[in-house]
Amino acid sequence: MNLKHSKFLTETPDFSRVTNLEELVLKGCISLYKVHPSLGDLNKLNFLSLKNCNMLKSLPSSICDLKCLEVFILSGCSKFEELPENFGNLEMLKEFYANRTAIRVLPSSFSLLRNLEILSFKGCKGPPPSTSWLLPRSSNFCSLVWSPLSSFSSLKTLRLRACNISDGATLDSLGFLYSLEDLDLSENNFVALPSDISQLSHLKMLGLENCKRLKALPKLPTSIRILMACNCTSLETISNQSFGSLLMTVRLKEHIYCPINRDGLLVPALCAVIFGSRIPDWIRYQSSGSEVKAELPPNWFNSNFLGLALCVITDPRSGLVSLAEFFGLFWRSCTLFYSTSNHASSSFDVCTYPNHLKGKVESDHLWLVYVPLPHFINWHQVTHIKASFRITTFMRLNAIKECGIGLVYVNEEVNYSVFSPPSNESSVVLQEIHEEEPRGSGYSNIDGSELENSGYYSADEGEPTAPLL
Repeated sequence: MNLKHSKFLTETPDFSRVTNLEELVLKGCISLYKVHPSLGDLNKLNFLSLKNCNMLKSLPSSICDLKCLEVFILSGCSKFEELPENFGNLEMLKEFYANRTAIRVLPSSFSLLRNLEILSFKGCKGPPPSTSWLLPRSSNFCSLVWSPLSSFSSLKTLRLRACNISDGATLDSLGFLYSLEDLDLSENNFVALPSDISQLSHLKMLGLENCKRLKALPKLPTSIRILMACNCTSLETISNQSFGSLLMTVRLKEHIYCPINRDGLLVPALCAVIFGSRIPDWIRYQSSGSEVKAELPPNWFNSNFLGLALCVITDPRSGLVSLAEFFGLFWRSCTLFYSTSNHASSSFDVCTYPNHLKGKVESDHLWLVYVPLPHFINWHQVTHIKASFRITTFMRLNAIKECGIGLVYVNEEVNYSVFSPPSNESSVVLQEIHEEEPRGSGYSNIDGSELENSGYYSADEGEPTAPLL
């Protein structure tokens, strides 16, 4: 049953005569304030959307009788404050979205949702003028959320962007979410992450955008594919272990060869965007502008070689370009040219980053992309590599200040401090190359299928639509 955008609907009908209903969509019913108790009679219902029902404040307790419900969307119900006490009876619930609601208390039964895979509370800051979610008076909302999360062994996605999580919140339960793949903690107020985040062996995406009090990153799990730390303006250092664990990703067998996405671009095994203004010293070949060349030393290729680290420093042009324009309107890729000892040459394109980010750039940022060893190249014969980075907006601004190529080997130590100058003993080799305007003018989606399915960069917050409607 699809009643979405029925803007004059104030109460739902009696559902007692349509008990075979499997999907119910009430999205955008902006006048709806009451749901009929017969909703609980829909014992075959598996999809329920009440998104953006602005007047809805509560639900009948009978909703807890929906034993087949798998997807429940409450996002945008800005006046909705409290879930029914027996909410945990929704034993088949897999996805729950409550973004931008006024929920401040989670019922004690919430921890019974053992099959939950996606949990999203984006923008649940609590009612103004509070600075944290105080439930009860001595504890904040986030500690109440974290407490039952340790029992969610199936949870794969957790989104708590802009939830006023501060140092008073208990983040220690993160280490118990062993199945977690996508974690978004952006726009919060904590200073540090728990060290046991390294135990999340399936974590692929970590969002820390606009965490302006975050001072350091701990050791990260080797499974990480995407790290977003834009505008983390207090971030002082990234430890050896942290950067090292990012590049250790390549040791996993599934990352030995670089996959190709539907647009014919190589998909990197690691993407990171970090607040900073200097390319790390271990990125050996560096240049100003958008192009860098590497003349490789003899015997550079051996059994320990894993792949290439590509790096750029981007310029926000004094804040004139918003992050939505700075990232979202870019078409970004890198072309790698290579030549061999017998003077043959060729090239291939690399997808450098997905393209749905929000906010405003406040300073220079470092982009780091790791490309595992592409199997279709005879690396033994390669003597020269050139990387040409392209970042183009509708305003045609060239936002690249510097770029670099690094050779990544097994067990190689790396170190990076965001602000410290290069050491005199650094192995950095600078090759100044005449800066060119970035080439390419297309505007295409170049993210891989895994990123599309994650919802992390989705314009609609990753919330699904009804499968059959």
